[in-house]
Amino acid sequence: RDYSDQALFTAVARKTVDHSFCGIGILRSLQGRVCIGRIDGGIFAGSGLMPGHIIVSINGIQAVENVKKVVDLLAAQENGDIGIVVATTIASVPKDSTTIALGLSLWRNKAHGVAIHSIDQTGLFGSSVLQEQQQIMSINGQPC
Repeated sequence: RDYSDQALFTAVARKTVDHSFCGIGILRSLQGRVCIGRIDGGIFAGSGLMPGHIIVSINGIQAVENVKKVVDLLAAQENGDIGIVVATTIASVPKDSTTIALGLSLWRNKAHGVAIHSIDQTGLFGSSVLQEQQQIMSINGQPC
């Protein structure tokens, strides 16, 4: 996959005999990408990983395309550093007035949470990198 329009981030945590619980949930997004679903303590707590980050590689193993493979890779890692490279789509716009429309229509379903239904090209997010059907994982740092 091409991640040229997304920011890449590497989180590193040390797995030891006493501290081996990774504490991350893995899910498949509406776009079919394998993502961080949740952070529940563990060795990656405070690492900067956030729900919605797309998993690009684990310890240099690229193109992680299914949830089971990610879980198996994390479980199989020996003691030592584990590096997870993730990509994230960040869209931000200044909103100086309450009269300017954001231009996003969102919907929620039980399986995937909040997603973009449509984007009004005249709204603030009209020229952003966001796409219809894209899952929204957080808004202003708050999980959806």
